[in-house]
Amino acid sequence: MQSAARCNHKFSVALMGLGFKRCPSDPCLFRRGSGEKTTIIICYVDDNLVIGKRQEIDKFLEEFKKSEFKCTLGEDLNDYLSCGIQMDPETVTGWIGQPHMVKKIEKTFGKEVANMQNYTTPGTPGFKLLKASEESEMIGDDLQSRFRTGVGQLMFLIKHSRPDLMSAVRELSKVLGKVTEAACKELLCCIKFVLGTKLKGLKISPKMGPDGLWTLGVCSDSDWAGDPNDRKSVGCYIIFLNDVPIAWRSRSQRWYPYLAARLNSMPAQKL
Repeated sequence: MQSAARCNHKFSVALMGLGFKRCPSDPCLFRRGSGEKTTIIICYVDDNLVIGKRQEIDKFLEEFKKSEFKCTLGEDLNDYLSCGIQMDPETVTGWIGQPHMVKKIEKTFGKEVANMQNYTTPGTPGFKLLKASEESEMIGDDLQSRFRTGVGQLMFLIKHSRPDLMSAVRELSKVLGKVTEAACKELLCCIKFVLGTKLKGLKISPKMGPDGLWTLGVCSDSDWAGDPNDRKSVGCYIIFLNDVPIAWRSRSQRWYPYLAARLNSMPAQKL
């Protein structure tokens, strides 16, 4: 881990020596120039992505070759970090999917869900999972491990290309370690949905705002004390940049101690 951190530091110093600036909110994102001369580099260990005009990319590569790092140039961008990428330069649209992970899920759970009915949603609408309250309700250790494997694979899908799964997988992830047969059944239903929609992915079709300005939109929703385990509210959001989804999340809302203390100190009022 220490050697990887040192390598990343050295690589970052080399990029900043070439005029790149690190993004304050994402240490793996570097940027140089402005307008049509903008060059962006995304770093992921030793698998890096360079984005920009062809002329600017070639200029960067010539400068970088003079450093102590050796680089191997890949072909056109069609696979990055196990994501399949399809781009159409004429319509300025694209698609991101994760066929490698879907195949892995199918190899692991395909036989178990082969004879199950097809589902139109990733989770049972309105269904809430409960942790096992007694050991007798819990499944065996082998099935517990298999359940965690399935949830982990689904979470990797959510990370890059399947925001439609986030609420269903959040519900599954909250019972890790105290899994019941009901949770296992719900996991298999979600996996069946994924395998039945394996061609789905993230559509990229940016639309600029008026006068060529970028637009930022956010959709969010939450319930009230919807988690039956701890009565926490569940919230979710998805953020769009020029109509392209760039971030999404579904989670139980935090109960902040200072808020609890303030509520407890308030005088009771009769309604």
